Amino acid sequence: QLIGFWTGVALVHLGAEWIEPEYRKKFGIAPKLCALTLQELKSQGANLVFAVTEDEVRGALLQRIGFEEIPGKVYGRLL
Repeated sequence: QLIGFWTGVALVHLGAEWIEPEYRKKFGIAPKLCALTLQELKSQGANLVFAVTEDEVRGALLQRIGFEEIPGKVYGRLL
């Protein structure tokens, strides 16, 4: 008799990025870096990537490059 279960899923989190200050908001570097990162992740077998931000500008960028806002709260824990 099964009385319960809890699944575990390996997820890919799109983490922090850094761009030299004098190049920020120029040349479309952030979307290009993100596209290259996503391309690399896909080549390594990832099929779902998530990103977490409370910054409206970053959220708008993520939406422009195809991310969708997911309702709910995100919880984390170090292992």
